[in-house]
Amino acid sequence: MMKKRVKNILFVFMLLSFFSFSQEKDFQTWTGLELKSRVWKKTDFIYEMGIRLIDNSSQIGKCFSDFNIKRDYNNFLSYSFGYRYLLTKNDLVFKKKNRYYADVYIKKRFLKSVKINLRTRIQTQLDPDF
Repeated sequence: MMKKRVKNILFVFMLLSFFSFSQEKDFQTWTGLELKSRVWKKTDFIYEMGIRLIDNSSQIGKCFSDFNIKRDYNNFLSYSFGYRYLLTKNDLVFKKKNRYYADVYIKKRFLKSVKINLRTRIQTQLDPDF
């Protein structure tokens, strides 16, 4: 009974996402690379780079470099602290932004094939141009 309900819910979400259309007709590409290293027990150092191409993937719209430290508290709860350096294109000029954040992750497994991950983030963004 429970498996059938989960399958039905997943089917409805997939069906809704198939019929949802975005407002913008622009083709964009998000590309990223993540490097992760477990230096100490339950502690990960994560470095991530990403770039977003806009205007039918012909121009750079955003690029970022992100570093965070993630710690597993137990099998259910983990947390992280991070910094992101972001370049965002406005008109023809790139704006620099610094973002600091803290995340709390909650993960729970239901059945053998269903796993739920929740993330809550608190962040502040500084614009060095003003």
